[in-house]
Amino acid sequence: MTVGCTSHNSISPLPTEHSIAVFHKFQTDTRVSAAIRTEGNRRAGGKKTQKSIVRSWNIFLAEALAKGQIRDDIVDEHALLTFVNHCAVRCQCNRKGEYIPNTRIGASQIKKEFFGALRICKYQDALDPTLACQRPATSVYVYDAVKTRMDEALRNSREGIVPGHDAPDIVANTFLAQLSEDTLTKIGYGFLEHREIKSTINGHLAWTMMNASGNRGDDVRSLRLCEMQPYTFLHPNKDTAVFCVLGLQSEQKAGPKGMQTTINPTYTSFIAHRNPEMCPLGAFAIYLHFLHDYSEVDKKYDIDYTVNASWRKGRLLHGSSFFVPYNENALQNVFVQSYKKAGVNHGTKAHLARHMLGYRQEAMGVSADETTKLGWSRDTYHNTYAPALPKAILGAHGYKKHEEYNPTWRHIGVPDVFLALVCPMAEANVGLVEGQTFGLAAVHHDCVNIVI
Repeated sequence: MTVGCTSHNSISPLPTEHSIAVFHKFQTDTRVSAAIRTEGNRRAGGKKTQKSIVRSWNIFLAEALAKGQIRDDIVDEHALLTFVNHCAVRCQCNRKGEYIPNTRIGASQIKKEFFGALRICKYQDALDPTLACQRPATSVYVYDAVKTRMDEALRNSREGIVPGHDAPDIVANTFLAQLSEDTLTKIGYGFLEHREIKSTINGHLAWTMMNASGNRGDDVRSLRLCEMQPYTFLHPNKDTAVFCVLGLQSEQKAGPKGMQTTINPTYTSFIAHRNPEMCPLGAFAIYLHFLHDYSEVDKKYDIDYTVNASWRKGRLLHGSSFFVPYNENALQNVFVQSYKKAGVNHGTKAHLARHMLGYRQEAMGVSADETTKLGWSRDTYHNTYAPALPKAILGAHGYKKHEEYNPTWRHIGVPDVFLALVCPMAEANVGLVEGQTFGLAAVHHDCVNIVI
C-alpha cells in the first residue's frame, strides 16, 4: 500500500453547475446575514437615524431617477456625489416627512446622510461583491464634496443667510449658567409640577443626574437599570469613606480595540448632594419606589431577578416599555416645560443640563480640565484620574475639597419597618437573590434603597 494515496471511491465528484450555484447562493446569504447582524448591533439611536436616512435616500432616488440624474439604485461614486449635492440644498423635514420651506439641513446632518448612504452601499456590496470593483462608492472626490458641503452649511448658518434661519446665538448653550440660583431652583421645582407622574419622576431624576455628572441627556437615556451600581471612594481628607452610585456605560467595542474584546466602561459617580432637592441619590430612590411599587414593572413584565436575561435589558429611563429607552423628544419637552414654569422661554436642546455643570463647579473651586475627568475610564483611572476625581465629584455635588463631607443621611438609621413600607418590592427582591452569585448585580441595584 502506498502511503498518502487515497482510494478512488474517496475522490469527490466534479462540481456541477447546480452545485456551484447553490454554493454561491450560500456565500451570498452568509455575507448578507453578517451585514444585517452588524447593523442590528448598533445602538437604538443609530438604528433610528438609519431608518430616517433610508427614507431620505428613497425620496432622493425617486426624484433623481425621474430627472435622469442616475440610472439605477446602486450607491456608487456618481450617486453619492448627486446625493450629497441634494442634501446640501434640500429643506429640513417635519415629523410628517414634509419639507419646511426656506430651511436647510445642517453640516452634521449632511455627514449623517452621507454615512447612512454608505451603510446602504455596504448591504448592496454584500449582495453583489463585484460592485466594489466595478462601481466603487468612495473616492477623493466624494470625501472632498462632503467636507466642502459641510463647510458651506456651517458658514451659511453662522452668517445667517438661510432665509428660514436666524444667525445662531453662540452663547445659546450657556444660558443656564446665566440664570440666578433662584431661577434654577424654580426650574427644578418645575419638574415636580408636571401633570403626569411618569414625566415628573423621569424629569426630576434626569435633572439631578445631569447636574451632578455633566452627562448629556442621551447619556442618561442610554443607561440601563443594571448599570447603576454601588461603590465607595476615599475623600481627599484620606479619612472619610464616600458612598456613591456609579453609572457604568459606553463599553468599547471590539473594532476600535484591534479586535480585542476588552470591556472598558466609563464610570459616572453620584453621591449625596449638599442640597437635598438636587440630590441624585434621593431622586434615584424615589424613582425605584415608583418603578417597583407604583408601576409594578416586576409583575407587569414577569421579571425574575434570579434570571439575568429577564431584567438586565431594563432601562433606567424607559418609554412605552421597560426595555425601550425614554424618547429623546419626550425628555426634551419635559425640560422645556420646566423652563417655562420658571419663566424661561428657551427651546434650544443644548444637550439639556450638560452645559451648566462647569459653572457650578467653578464656584466650588474645580477647574474645567478636572470636570472632564468625571466620566473616567477604568484603564486610565490609577495614573490619570484618581488624584482629581474626588475633588471634581465633590464639587459637582456642592462640596469644596477642604469641606467636611457629612450629609445628614450618614447619621440616620432607616428602620426596617419603614423600608418595608416604602420599598416593599425592592426589599423582596434583595431577599430573593441575596447570597446568590448570579444575582449579585440585582442585589447591588436594589441595595441602593437600603443605603439611602
